[in-house]
Amino acid sequence: YTKAFHIISDKPDEISQKLVFEMNHGLTSLKGKGMYSNKDKDVLLCIIRRRDLPHLKTVVSQIDKNAFIFVTDVREVLGAGFSDHV
Repeated sequence: YTKAFHIISDKPDEISQKLVFEMNHGLTSLKGKGMYSNKDKDVLLCIIRRRDLPHLKTVVSQIDKNAFIFVTDVREVLGAGFSDHV
């Protein structure tokens, strides 16, 4: 029931501010490079519960309608806000 929500956007700071400070979601920024454009990109990664997915999609699209989003299933999450480490 957990998803990895990846966002590639030209507005990573605005999206990060909204997700971290207003929605209280943890977020990690990864460095990437668009191989077609040859431009450096930030890839935002957020581990979320499935029920939060529609709201996050809406928030991101309101900030950047051209954001590239992909969502993957996560089998297990360990750490703050999720399961304890074994």
